[in-house]
Amino acid sequence: MKADFKETDLFKVFQSGELALIDNDELLSKKMPSLLAMRNAIYSEAFRNLVSKVTGCDDLIERVDCSANAV
Repeated sequence: MKADFKETDLFKVFQSGELALIDNDELLSKKMPSLLAMRNAIYSEAFRNLVSKVTGCDDLIERVDCSANAV
């Protein structure tokens, strides 16, 4: 998976692209099934319902922005 170097005054990391796009790359989904499973769990309605219940936020949309970082 391609990762770009990102630097701010707080951190220096390598960051992947948007994990929503992992389905579009069959090779990545075969090489990283655990990452795909985690992404699917975070994007799930059940997870959004949990976050809504814990935070009290009602208007959660289906879209979640998510990327991976490595130091």
